Amino acid sequence: VSIACGHLREAALSRALAGDRVGELVALDQDVESLSLVRATRPNDAVRPLVATVRQIIAGHVTFAGQDLVYSAGLYDYLELPVARRLTARMFDMLRPGGRLLVANFATNLRAIGYMETFMDWQLIYRDEEAIALVASEIDRLGTGFDSLASRLGDLDGRAGSFATRVAA
Repeated sequence: VSIACGHLREAALSRALAGDRVGELVALDQDVESLSLVRATRPNDAVRPLVATVRQIIAGHVTFAGQDLVYSAGLYDYLELPVARRLTARMFDMLRPGGRLLVANFATNLRAIGYMETFMDWQLIYRDEEAIALVASEIDRLGTGFDSLASRLGDLDGRAGSFATRVAA
């Protein structure tokens, strides 16, 4: 699942898509025009465009389960921390056990920040490693994440539940 996929340009570079090794890639965005371009450039493969908003995901109105990969490549630079935290928790809960979550964000040490802000009028939210860790801090608070993972795996004689509680604390 690609959250706020835009034109989904990364799909053109995917060897997995080119090799028919992807069952389905949901390209989710609120912009109908972007999704029209995705549909036009990827008409015969596993990409499925879906119109939806971040607000719908956070509210639990749009969700997926058992995903191998859930990612957002160009959204977090615009999200304030409370929204980023909630969205990250929802995205995490869409994963299958062992699935991967990828959240991209421009870093605070980017040398081109001054140029981007001054000449391009491109105002972003930059995050360092500590700030990215904060983005993931809501995973368990929304009743997702480790608690959900522990319930999916079963109790394993009580060990998985206590491990999840210790990790989430």
